[in-house]
Amino acid sequence: MRTSIVHIVFRYSLIWFFSGLALETVSAKDNGPGIKNFFEQDIQVSIGGSPVSNGHLQDFGAINLLSTSSAITVTIENNGSPEDLTINTITLGGTHSADYTLTLPGLPLTLGPAATTTFTISFSPLLSGVRTATLQIYSDDPDTNPFIINLQGSGVKLNQTITFNPLTPRTFGDGSFALSATSSSGLPVSYSSSNPLVATISGNTVTIVGAGTTTITASQLGNDTYNPATAVDQNLLVDKATPVITWNTPAAITYGTALSATQLNATASVGGTFVYTPAAGAVLNAGVQVLSVDFTPTDATNYNTVTGTTVNLTVNKATPTVTWATPAAITYGTALSATQLNATASVGGTFVY
Repeated sequence: MRTSIVHIVFRYSLIWFFSGLALETVSAKDNGPGIKNFFEQDIQVSIGGSPVSNGHLQDFGAINLLSTSSAITVTIENNGSPEDLTINTITLGGTHSADYTLTLPGLPLTLGPAATTTFTISFSPLLSGVRTATLQIYSDDPDTNPFIINLQGSGVKLNQTITFNPLTPRTFGDGSFALSATSSSGLPVSYSSSNPLVATISGNTVTIVGAGTTTITASQLGNDTYNPATAVDQNLLVDKATPVITWNTPAAITYGTALSATQLNATASVGGTFVYTPAAGAVLNAGVQVLSVDFTPTDATNYNTVTGTTVNLTVNKATPTVTWATPAAITYGTALSATQLNATASVGGTFVY
C-alpha cells in the first residue's frame, strides 16, 4: 500500500488594479511518477495475511521430489479509492517455472475499492537443488505493473532401499540361475560377484564357475530423483560336486581265481584314481565277498572324494582234481592195498574207498 498525497496549489490573480490578493482556485495535481493521488486504484498483495512488497522472495523450503508443498494463499486487494483495480493476468516465468503450480480465479478480474481476491501457489520440484521462478501479477495499477514475487524452493532427492533375500546354496555343475533383488524406487538393481572363480554375473544371471564362496552385492546407484541405495550383500555357497561311481556286480568266480580288472572295474563320472579293497591279485575264499573302492578325483577343488563304494562278489567252491591211474591186475585172493587204492587229489583231503 502506498501513501496518498493531496497537493493543493494556490494560484493568485490580479482582480483589479491595487486590489488585495484573493484565492482564485484550488485544484488537485499529480506530483509525478511514483506518487499516487488518493483517488487512483492501488494494488496490495499479502501472503498468509501479511502484506509483501514488490520483488518479495517467497521460499518454500526443502520439498522431497515427487511431492508437493502445502499451497500458500496470495491475497490481492484494491487499496485505492474510488477507482476499480483490474487484474489482467497472473503468470509464471523463470528457469524452473514448471516446478510451480497456480490455482487462479477467472481472469481478467475487477476489484472495487477494498475488494480482494485470492489464488494459491504450490511447489512440486522436478529435480533436486534450488529451483526458482518468478510470479508476475499484471494489473492496471499505474506504477506497480507487474507486481513481482520471486519464488524459491529446494528439491530433495528421495532415499531408496534394496530387498535382497538370502541365496540358496548351489552345487558345482548346477545350471545358471537368476537373481531377484528389488529396489523400493522400482529402479533396476545391478549385481557383482566378489569371487569370479566361484561365480560370474551377467545382468541378473549367475553362472557357477567353481566350488567355494562368493559375495553377491546388489546395488542401485540412483538417478535424478533417488539417492544411491545402500548396497546389500548375500553370500553364495557353491558346494563341491560328488562324482557318480558306477560298479556293476561282477560275475561269480571260482575259488582260486585271483581278483583282476575283470572284477575291479568301477568307473566314475570324472577323472580320478581308484583304490580297491581287496586289491588286485587277492584270492578270496568261497562265499559272498564284499569288494570296496575309494575314488579320489583329479579335480579335488570342485569334486568330493567318494569312499566305500561296494559290490558283492560270489566265490564258488572249486572242485578238486582227483587222479587215479588204473591199477595193475592182481590175482584172486590178493587183498586190496595202497597199491591199488592210490588215488591223489589236487588239494589236501581224505579218501574213502
